[in-house]
Amino acid sequence: MKNLLLSLLIMSSFAVHAQVSKATHLKETEKANAQPISKTDSSVYICKGSSAYAYHKSRACEGLTYCTRDIEAVAKKEAEVNHKRKPCKACH
Repeated sequence: MKNLLLSLLIMSSFAVHAQVSKATHLKETEKANAQPISKTDSSVYICKGSSAYAYHKSRACEGLTYCTRDIEAVAKKEAEVNHKRKPCKACH
């Protein structure tokens, strides 16, 4: 019985390790496929929420009032290309 439980524990730990390795690989692939950011590109602010669709000139923009996730400063080009964001109608 102990051997059976030990075997099941070992097999489940391998399965978890495989899932974690796959998730890590996917994140690394996404980073590698991301568009490079120009050093001269101006910074804008985006809400990291799933329903967010715009980028903002200022962190204090009223368009970010209801952001329920993190607000992140990114290059304008990154906001447009990688995050598919459009200019906020309130601040642009």
